[in-house]
Amino acid sequence: MRKFLERPPLAEKSKVAIARGEDYGEAEKAVRRVVELLGGIGKICKPGDKVMIKPNMIYASKPEEAETTHPAVVKAMVTLCREAGASVKLGEQTGWHCDPELSFTVTGIKDAALAAGADEVVNWDTDEYVTVAVPNPRSFARVMLPKSLMDADVIIHLPKMKTNAVQVATLGIKGWIGALHNSMRTFIHKNALDNGWATTDVVKALGPKLKLTLIDGIEGMEGSGPHAGLVCHPKLIIASQDVVACNAVTCKIMGFHPLEIPATQVAMKDGVGTADLDEIDVLGERIEDVLYPFKRAVNQYVSHYSNVREFVGGACQGCFWTFPSLPPHVDPEKKYALVAGARALIGDDLSSYDEVHLIGICACAPSHQLPGFKERVGRAKKIVTHPYCPGYNTAVHHHEKAEAKGDVFEVPDLLLGDMCALWAVPDVTNEDKMEAALARKENRQSLEDVRRTAEQYYGPALLESSKPALWPMTPLREMAKWQDPVDRELSPTPIRFLQGNGSSAGTPNVVRTDERGEGSIPVK
Repeated sequence: MRKFLERPPLAEKSKVAIARGEDYGEAEKAVRRVVELLGGIGKICKPGDKVMIKPNMIYASKPEEAETTHPAVVKAMVTLCREAGASVKLGEQTGWHCDPELSFTVTGIKDAALAAGADEVVNWDTDEYVTVAVPNPRSFARVMLPKSLMDADVIIHLPKMKTNAVQVATLGIKGWIGALHNSMRTFIHKNALDNGWATTDVVKALGPKLKLTLIDGIEGMEGSGPHAGLVCHPKLIIASQDVVACNAVTCKIMGFHPLEIPATQVAMKDGVGTADLDEIDVLGERIEDVLYPFKRAVNQYVSHYSNVREFVGGACQGCFWTFPSLPPHVDPEKKYALVAGARALIGDDLSSYDEVHLIGICACAPSHQLPGFKERVGRAKKIVTHPYCPGYNTAVHHHEKAEAKGDVFEVPDLLLGDMCALWAVPDVTNEDKMEAALARKENRQSLEDVRRTAEQYYGPALLESSKPALWPMTPLREMAKWQDPVDRELSPTPIRFLQGNGSSAGTPNVVRTDERGEGSIPVK
């Protein structure tokens, strides 16, 4: 059988350590065990080293929801580094406009880190960023990373063992999207390959400073990860100094192929580590003794509602993920069409549709489409364009639109969070999050209801003090510059969109959702 890669065998096998932990009362014992199996904490850091620890903190969720790294694991890792004589900081930012300070508190991560002796917990959303060259680059010749991260002598990553609708599972590479500056994150989050290539570039930029990847799998999230999945109990801590090997072994335990995550494949090819189990020594527990098959994040490709129909052709994940969030509210008396892709195929007559939503740059640019596209969509009573790349940016920035004011979705992270609660089939999704998303979509939940629920969850004082971390909309020319080692003047490629008063589509009612002119696209 041919090998995955044509390359000579490794001179020395990578090591992955596995330890059991029945619950988080045994977290420190399990963390100490895997570190000892790998050669001891002295192999990771030494007296005087400046250590930066990055947990997984995607959202302001309580530890029992298994969405973020558990504070007991954070506390154990900080304790070991302090015992080694190192100084410790912890840094992270969140996703979906969520306030990192709120997340640090609600997850218990901040209190745990400081109690164990960390000097500081750094909010990367407000940190200074530096430009870092990427060796052997794929997507980016340079990336913007937090200065506090790059000032460290030693970097330790504490991912959560959970599935991910983008990358099969989050684990040790994909999680590094959390270190990228917010202006670089959304664009590379539109499919598994884009995401895998770019996050591998981040790992390469960290270089040999990345000394340890330790995965919190005492409790995990299966199904519709990373936000709306189901809590599960693998009861494991998995660690390695080889992030690729750590991914591979963890995937095997989860019931996935070791090479199933695209980031794992490209990282192995680029020499970051190995995913070949024949090149890995597993220490501690044996893989076959700790197998714990996870439910997958099975995408729901069609809307829950019978009056919403989907038409696709060449659509990527970043656009069809948007199907659950559009339209934001569903009127049962109306008929909706969702169109996505560079060569959308529309066999139905859209003249009976009240609204047609064109999702993503490709669907909004007739120049990309098959002959007759403008005439076909122009038969609908109303055209709403969402000219973003990825298309789900319309959910990311919906709260900025006039129609959101006073509506439940003026809360910045809500429509995007609801998209993640509806993008997988129901039996792999957290029922409470799914039902809440449906209630908002059907106008059964008001803005006041949302505020009351949030107040009950977080407490009035904590909620009052929180501030959304608003992501910027990044022009394409801004994204393009990171492909080059230095800044240079770039000429945008003009794209003509279906817009204006509707004359291009033969209909008088075209609504363009990008109200800021250029936004994320070069409009000429």
